[in-house]
Amino acid sequence: MRRKSRRTEFGGIDMAPLSRLSNNEKRMRRLMFRLLLIFSVLFIVYAIFNSNSGFIQIYKLKKAQNELIATNHRLLVKLMNAEITKRRLHDDIGYLEYIARSKYNMSLPGEVIYRITE
Repeated sequence: MRRKSRRTEFGGIDMAPLSRLSNNEKRMRRLMFRLLLIFSVLFIVYAIFNSNSGFIQIYKLKKAQNELIATNHRLLVKLMNAEITKRRLHDDIGYLEYIARSKYNMSLPGEVIYRITE
């Protein structure tokens, strides 16, 4: 039994070289696709990790932003406490007297203060 040859003729033209070219083209296309895929992945990895808008830079900026927001919140609380203290010192005579006596050790004229230490 005789095997059929892979070579076929089409209109007097030997088709074997064309089929080899198409296999070469397929290999070349696969190779080009793989190279394109590899370069695309490398570019994406580079873009994510090494550029100004990369993942690492965005993470650092987000962390700094969160720290600044926390600092801003602490300073706002401190400012509000200072405003409350200022208002109390301006309006509340009893609070003003309490601060003068406790913090600055002041007393009224003729008043005797006994200090008890433990």
